[in-house]
Amino acid sequence: MLATDEVWHDRSSGNTARHVYPHIMVYAPYLKNSDIAVAPEQMWRPDRVWVQYEGRPDAYLIFEVGSTWSNP
Repeated sequence: MLATDEVWHDRSSGNTARHVYPHIMVYAPYLKNSDIAVAPEQMWRPDRVWVQYEGRPDAYLIFEVGSTWSNP
């Protein structure tokens, strides 16, 4: 799935609002960040790939493509 620029409310960290750059999401059931050597401090960074909902059947990889991608 392709997603444009948006704001997420991260309920895992006290409903913190996070700006998320345009990104590509790839379905990756049960994958964990540790499976692809991603440390917790590397999540939510525009220059990193990480797993959202890690270890769950609805997990997916997030590939941020940067702020230069405009809304279609």
